[in-house]
Amino acid sequence: MPLEAVVFGLLKVSLAAIFSVILFMMFKDKQQRSAFVWILIHICLNYAAIFFLSKVLATDYSLVMASGENSLLIGTSVLLWFLSLICLVISVYQFSVLRNQAVYQNKTK
Repeated sequence: MPLEAVVFGLLKVSLAAIFSVILFMMFKDKQQRSAFVWILIHICLNYAAIFFLSKVLATDYSLVMASGENSLLIGTSVLLWFLSLICLVISVYQFSVLRNQAVYQNKTK
């Protein structure tokens, strides 16, 4: 069952919109730039995981090794998704550490 042709266009547009917002926020707030970089890595890895997962849905099932190829694509997608979640946790941690440092600095003034 192939995916609709519109889905990849929507993914590209939404990814570009998210990147532009995050890049704007990165240049606006230089103190939290490293956390925004981790979020960008998270989004890229998540997009790659979705790409590999969508290739599973578009597989030609008449091929001999379709099942093996699907298993490999699903495993790759899960690995990329796991790495993207690790990047998200790192970015949330950095945001919280930087926020706590800013609150502490405001209290000491």
